Amino acid sequence: MIVSDILSEKGRAPLSTSPDTLLSNAVEQMVANGVGSLVVMEAEALVGIITERDILTSLAQSGDTGILQRRVAELMTGEVITCRPGDPLEAVMSLMQGDGKQTPIRHLPVIEQDKLLGVLSMRDVIGALLDESQFENQLLKKYIKDWPKDQASRH
Repeated sequence: MIVSDILSEKGRAPLSTSPDTLLSNAVEQMVANGVGSLVVMEAEALVGIITERDILTSLAQSGDTGILQRRVAELMTGEVITCRPGDPLEAVMSLMQGDGKQTPIRHLPVIEQDKLLGVLSMRDVIGALLDESQFENQLLKKYIKDWPKDQASRH
């Protein structure tokens, strides 16, 4: 299974915001859509990503109760890790888990030829791998159940 398999099933365009958006508006957009991140776009270019974790971490570190009046650009992650539509899910899962040097990530933009195609969440990847595993399990059970009796007696 590859990244594009998940994107084709998700069926909606990635939600985005601009660097100049107030955090209060970004939070409202995340809550209204039930998502944990927004890609940050300038024109057609991906310039960052803002996540619930970015906002909560900033709040915890600064204690700034006026944080929601700040701009997305102040808290977003500017160096965004991305993947491609042809990447295998196992590689994407490994990338998202981090390698000890890199912090684990929960939202991964999918880019092809500098165009944003979508965003994968850790939930998307885990769900797809689980579905694939369950399907393979069903195939193996069917294969064992339908094993010819004359073949089984020879082994």
